[in-house]
Amino acid sequence: MILRFSILSLCTLLFATESFAQQTDSLAGLPLNARPEGKGWFIEVSPGYGIPFLATRLQSPLIEIGDRDLFQRGQRELSVESIFGTVGGGFNANITIGHMFNKYIGVDGNINFAKHPRRLDSRIDQNGYFSSQYTGTNAFYFAPHLVMRWNNDKKFGITGRVGPLLPFYGSPISDILIRDREGRLLQTLTGGAVIPIPGNIVDVTLRAKTITRFNPTIGLSASFAMEYKATDDIWVFAQMRVAAYTVELKETEFLEASMSTKILGIEVEELGPLRVSFQDVNDAPEFLRLIKYRREINLESNTGRYGGRVDFDQPMDELSIRYNPTSLFFNIGVRFNINRWENGRGEKKMAKKAPKD
Repeated sequence: MILRFSILSLCTLLFATESFAQQTDSLAGLPLNARPEGKGWFIEVSPGYGIPFLATRLQSPLIEIGDRDLFQRGQRELSVESIFGTVGGGFNANITIGHMFNKYIGVDGNINFAKHPRRLDSRIDQNGYFSSQYTGTNAFYFAPHLVMRWNNDKKFGITGRVGPLLPFYGSPISDILIRDREGRLLQTLTGGAVIPIPGNIVDVTLRAKTITRFNPTIGLSASFAMEYKATDDIWVFAQMRVAAYTVELKETEFLEASMSTKILGIEVEELGPLRVSFQDVNDAPEFLRLIKYRREINLESNTGRYGGRVDFDQPMDELSIRYNPTSLFFNIGVRFNINRWENGRGEKKMAKKAPKD
């Protein structure tokens, strides 16, 4: 659906910009059938690196992990910090194919691969309880742009671009670790009141790797580049580009999971209807294998967060949150102008039409 929409957007932009370019040439005194200066195709290749941009507060959708970085040791030490940033940035590589209608206006289609690095979302570090979540993403984006270009007809030029950003592949991968010696995890999962159990009577360890899928979204891609003419058809450039969007979570699937629960040093397989010890995700109850995100939690939701019964054979329901992968990329690259073939073909056609002596 997103890819189909992006192709339609590019075609619409191509038609509208071609019409505008023809009107511009006509106003400039050029006949409509004349080849405008600078008309032709181009290809760009540009690797680079990005930093988080337009930072927001990071968090985990699980209350067992929280929405901040908390460190506490009784009444002796305390540090509570919000974690601001994005799950964007990191290495990226681009390939762009475009067409200039004249030397000033054109369109392009950009495919961008980004390897967003692993970052801390949230963490709790207290006596008897530790939890953390780190998230990283490999993603592909498509962006059709309106291209606006200017150069001094010598060696230097600038190019600006703007258009929609369409993520079409990639999901956040998170690593989760929970060590609980107070019984807090078991109580929050089942909806019981959180009453810490002292004396290390309970010892629970949960390790998991998850993949989170999100609902379709559209963002904004805009860039500015300084360019240098190396040859007639090759330009090198340095570019600054903003890729801005947010995503609403749809579901989280546990790719890997293991859980160990000991009471008084003895491993326990089940606690009531909930299986609390397993070594493989396929042995885990459905409640600990899939999370569905809802915009509203009500009495019909399958969660024990607010009381009520829990069906451990059904996915867990959690309140939806938004991720922000917005990035500010810095790229260097090369543009290859492909217009000599078209010029040669045009000259041959004109030669065939010329009268013979």
